[in-house]
Amino acid sequence: MRFSLLLVGLSLTLTSSGFVFITETGVDSLLHLRKFFYREDVDDDLRVEPDDYRQIKLRVDTNHDDTISLEEMKMDPFFKTTITMEEYLNFDLDGDGSITTKDFDIKIHDLLSAKGNDIDLKEYLQFMAVNEESQGEIMQIDSFVYATKNFQVSDLDDDEILSEYEYKAEFGVADANFNSFLEVNEIDAFRPTRHVDANKVCSDKKMTSTGCDMNDVMVLFNTSDTNNDMSLSLDEYVKYFGELMEN
Repeated sequence: MRFSLLLVGLSLTLTSSGFVFITETGVDSLLHLRKFFYREDVDDDLRVEPDDYRQIKLRVDTNHDDTISLEEMKMDPFFKTTITMEEYLNFDLDGDGSITTKDFDIKIHDLLSAKGNDIDLKEYLQFMAVNEESQGEIMQIDSFVYATKNFQVSDLDDDEILSEYEYKAEFGVADANFNSFLEVNEIDAFRPTRHVDANKVCSDKKMTSTGCDMNDVMVLFNTSDTNNDMSLSLDEYVKYFGELMEN
């Protein structure tokens, strides 16, 4: 059973097991949390699991005294050298003034107990966004996750940049009959715009019987390229294409 709540203008859901999660928040907050998901996914299996947190704890606790000091935290690449005492104490979940194995156990229990032994990116964002201040335009977490996946599969060289060449190459792959148009049955195969309404892929025009051409889909690319460098960062891509998925 799920109950809908409203907090600071954002939609929350409370499951019968007491697990509270959020379904939408600011896109800048989601981009920030996404970075932490991949940092916490130590074994790179696209899931956050108890072992990931245990490995982080073992790595950061360099003198193996079962307590992570502020100095140890500053030296670890997972955190940042400028971390303050106030930020440090945010990790002190049991409030005893230090970070120990018990704090990591609480983190594991809070994050994973209602979802099984691991969580994916969507579940992580839904849970962590509850306590994150919303920043940026409001976006559905589903749309955000779809957009990040589209970006990753379209970024052929995995350099976190979607180039004009890569974008156009995806058009060529989707154009199965090689007629330089994307027909209705080919739109879904154009990976940069999966989950976007076909009419929007064609420059917000009514989908024609012949389909839309390269010029049409390049309108989307050029509009999202806010710094005009003929390539799209993840931030640029998600903020524009994620929004297209919602309206």
